[in-house]
Amino acid sequence: MTTDTSSLQDTTRLRLWHGLSAGLALVGAAFSLYAAIHHRKVVRLGATDALCNLNAKFSCDAIALSDYANFLAVPWGVWGIAFYTAVLLLTCLSFFNPKNRQEHLAGHAVLMGAGLLTSLALIYIAVYWVAAFCIVCLVVHLVNFSQVALCFWAWKSRTINTRFTIKGAFSGITTSVLAVAAVLIANNIIGEKITHHAVRDKQPPQQLETTAQLLSSESVKIPIALSPYSGGGEDYRRGADNAPVTLVVFSDFQCPSCRQLAKYLDTLLERFDGKLRVVFRNYPLDHKCNSAVTRPMHIYACQCAVMARCAGRYGLFWRFHDHAFRNQGSMSSGVMRVWAKAIGLSDEQISSCARDETILEKVKSDIALGDRLFIDATPTIFVNGRKFEAGWDSLELTIRQELGQM
Repeated sequence: MTTDTSSLQDTTRLRLWHGLSAGLALVGAAFSLYAAIHHRKVVRLGATDALCNLNAKFSCDAIALSDYANFLAVPWGVWGIAFYTAVLLLTCLSFFNPKNRQEHLAGHAVLMGAGLLTSLALIYIAVYWVAAFCIVCLVVHLVNFSQVALCFWAWKSRTINTRFTIKGAFSGITTSVLAVAAVLIANNIIGEKITHHAVRDKQPPQQLETTAQLLSSESVKIPIALSPYSGGGEDYRRGADNAPVTLVVFSDFQCPSCRQLAKYLDTLLERFDGKLRVVFRNYPLDHKCNSAVTRPMHIYACQCAVMARCAGRYGLFWRFHDHAFRNQGSMSSGVMRVWAKAIGLSDEQISSCARDETILEKVKSDIALGDRLFIDATPTIFVNGRKFEAGWDSLELTIRQELGQM
């Protein structure tokens, strides 16, 4: 009787372990799917209104557009889907195929170790290299830690008794690799379809044939103030004012994609020395100064735009611009003044700007211009008055087209 009761308890615990492991795998896969979809969206638009964008520290956008958002050119969200698909597959095989349970459990144990190490590495990168966190990613890491804790409990309580052999681990890993490969192949197929439809929707009815057609057909006159005494002040720019190609960039200091574009534009300015001019216009996705933004998104962007123009009054706009983008991950309300002083502004100059309402009015006039130009994402680029409607990898080709070098 005691033996039967003990056997029943073991069976119940084993079923519980399989159920919890499968449930955690489904949760991890669901959040990884969200991360993968969000990654595609933020890369395409530059910024999103995702609920996980709480502030500069907790921003899914910042993580998705960081230099560490991909592994082997595949977003981490897709890797997460593949990982949890393999975990779920091994868990189900272990439950429904007791004969080969040891092999499946050995593969499962290898996956748990890999998942734990990956989570620890990504948390380290988020803390020390990106200085921002993704709530969705944190949930996935929590799932990984829970899976490891569940396995430790099952092993400690002898619910599962994995005899770890090279043959068993190899068999389990082979199953995992096949599951991961299937997900990656599916992602490539789906990704191609998404990219195809996204590009097709942006194209005019005729098939695009030249890089010039990556620009909108409509040319608009975008005013560029060259004098610090005109209206709300000059529009800050890099490159020669008589350059044959002008890029007007509507940007947001808290937008991760804008930070990446800023670095790329520096490269283009060197490559097209004397032939390219870059003009910075503000379009902060911050409800404090942008009425088109209906809820908190980049909550420090307006303040940063004002401080940048304050620095510009003393010839330090681009120094602040570069400093702000370089330290974007640590942006906060109190740090703006610290940044301004770090680039050379005095307390008196900063206080003077704070009392001057014309600086904010200039930022708002940029926003109003952006609204008239139907801007709905940052960064948005205009090349000689025409909206650029392709990926950045085509920007250099478009500039060459404008210069007659194609």
